[in-house]
Amino acid sequence: KYPKSEVKYTKAGFEPLTETIIRNDKIGIIVWTDKPLGVVIHQKEAAESYDKFFQLMWKTATH
Repeated sequence: KYPKSEVKYTKAGFEPLTETIIRNDKIGIIVWTDKPLGVVIHQKEAAESYDKFFQLMWKTATH
């Protein structure tokens, strides 16, 4: 579906209502409800922390 992407999955039963995008020193968080809400956090340390968490989750996920 996305030729330049790699997709992994977490354990069954976990389907978050949020999407997190980490880019440089910014974090974008989207909450997908009837009225979607988006927040951007512009802080280098927070972005680095979110990136480390993502790397941990990526290692534990499966193809």
